[in-house]
Amino acid sequence: MQKHIEKHGRLLVLILDAAAITLAYFLAFVLRFDFTLPPGEAYNFLYTLPVVLILRLAAFYYFGLYNGIWRYASMADLTAIMKGILASQIPIMAVILFLQHGHFPRSVLLMSPFISLFFIGGIRFAIRVTRHLRYTEKTGSQSRMLIYGAGDLGEAVLRDLQRSKGATRRAVCFLDDNALKHGRSIHGVPVLGGRDRIARVIEDKEIDEVLVAVNHSRGKLITDLMQVYAASGIERKVEFKTLPTMDELISKTRLVPDIRKIDVADLMHRRIVDINMGLVKASIKGKTLLVTGAGGTIGGELCRQVLALGPKKVVLLENHNTALFYIDKELREKGFAGHIVSVPGDVRDESLLKNLFETHKPAWVLHAAAYKHVALMEDGTYILAKTAADYNDSKIRKELGWKPPFTMAEGLKETGEWYIKKKDKGQRRMCSTY
Repeated sequence: MQKHIEKHGRLLVLILDAAAITLAYFLAFVLRFDFTLPPGEAYNFLYTLPVVLILRLAAFYYFGLYNGIWRYASMADLTAIMKGILASQIPIMAVILFLQHGHFPRSVLLMSPFISLFFIGGIRFAIRVTRHLRYTEKTGSQSRMLIYGAGDLGEAVLRDLQRSKGATRRAVCFLDDNALKHGRSIHGVPVLGGRDRIARVIEDKEIDEVLVAVNHSRGKLITDLMQVYAASGIERKVEFKTLPTMDELISKTRLVPDIRKIDVADLMHRRIVDINMGLVKASIKGKTLLVTGAGGTIGGELCRQVLALGPKKVVLLENHNTALFYIDKELREKGFAGHIVSVPGDVRDESLLKNLFETHKPAWVLHAAAYKHVALMEDGTYILAKTAADYNDSKIRKELGWKPPFTMAEGLKETGEWYIKKKDKGQRRMCSTY
């Protein structure tokens, strides 16, 4: 039955519009003559009705009123109705007054467009209401969701949830930092306040999920919301989720945002850098690399990632023997025993560095030793850069995974980076990153 209705939907809406136009035109006559229609005016109604129907429906068709999917009727359809009524009203008045030679109640021509707008717009609204009622199901098994962000993205999520048949979530309320939105509602869902009320609302409304629906600066916001919730001490467990950014949505074929769990990248207070891994792999594959500070957090992760890209050999330089032992053991257990050389030593030992460059001839040097953060040992970066510069086919990359507050140590670190850039000449490629 539903498929049959959808197949003939245009014809059905056309018939409903024709009935609405007829009823509106008749009501205009009835209102004009105080609900007592004289016999002569009944003739005027029947004689001029075909003109009103033909011109009005033709205008609706011209403005594309029957091209849309009527169950998704929106403001665009209401605008098309208004255009159709205004565009058809002038020729309707001209034709009727010409045919009737002025013997026609002009107030009928003024009232009928407004009544037609009410009826025809009401048909579209009624179609949306019936669809909403058909898709409304029992909410007992649905997850109760709080949407943080009463903006365009939050409204789009709410609208999608409300019109989705079999939705597993139900939006219970909004929170937003904009005080002008507090106490208002979006599609019947209230905006209950700002971030300071999140714990209270979670407990009072029995929230299961908190969806952060903002397009920008979400990292600090998500962190703050989690901290407020954790500090409240409420026992109810909730799951924080978010949405892809607009850039992520544009790159996908789906237009409806995907609700997903909070990712580490969502907590970062900066844009994610999109790395061309194909280019990185082509630069590393079959080459020898030297990683300083290989036993540390950053150095160890660099070793894991570059070994997955197929280098010929990775030399692990670390002055902490225990840390070097564990990273060496881990990499050998992962099957990289034939591609690693572990060297205990200090990056400030210039003779050791010269020996490593002469023996292994690294094409890349990934400098992750923590000396670059320590003021008294910043000369390690200088010694490493100077040694690498003595080998024309060497490349050095200073990996700074964290930028601390400005201190004297940072001033020395900046000096080390300046020296790396100074040495970036000829066949050598040297760079530093935060």
